Amino acid sequence: MTESATETRTGEPFILEEFMPFKLAVLSDAVSKLIARDYSDRFGITIAEWRVMALVSQYDEVRAQTVVDKTPMDKVAVSRAVASLVEKGLLEKRTSETDRRSALLHLSEKGSDIANEIQAVAKSHNDDVLQALNKTELAALQGLLDKLIVQAKNLTR
Repeated sequence: MTESATETRTGEPFILEEFMPFKLAVLSDAVSKLIARDYSDRFGITIAEWRVMALVSQYDEVRAQTVVDKTPMDKVAVSRAVASLVEKGLLEKRTSETDRRSALLHLSEKGSDIANEIQAVAKSHNDDVLQALNKTELAALQGLLDKLIVQAKNLTR
């Protein structure tokens, strides 16, 4: 224990580098930057824009609120990314027929082509990072992450 470490209610020292959310954030940031390095220069797309494109590409159409719900981005970040992607001609918006206040998002043909290219790069980088794990470790990690996501969401309700 370092002299500057503070103790938690369990009496254990709090060490940021050992704090699970911090480790996950560091991993996420490292992988996101690795992937972004390939697409930001080539396509002029930010990490937030890529997250929107990746999610929209999984559906024919999606509401901005769905992007907020399924990504770690708030409404403002999603709104800015959507506006930028529309301006770049990569994303199109149309008014929902069932809810006139809501816009449906879908990728333009150009956006779809770029998303497909980036997804291949992202998958390749993901595979490179996951090579550090064997199949058993990877399956265990996926299961553990799923359990932690459910638990964290249950605690925030």
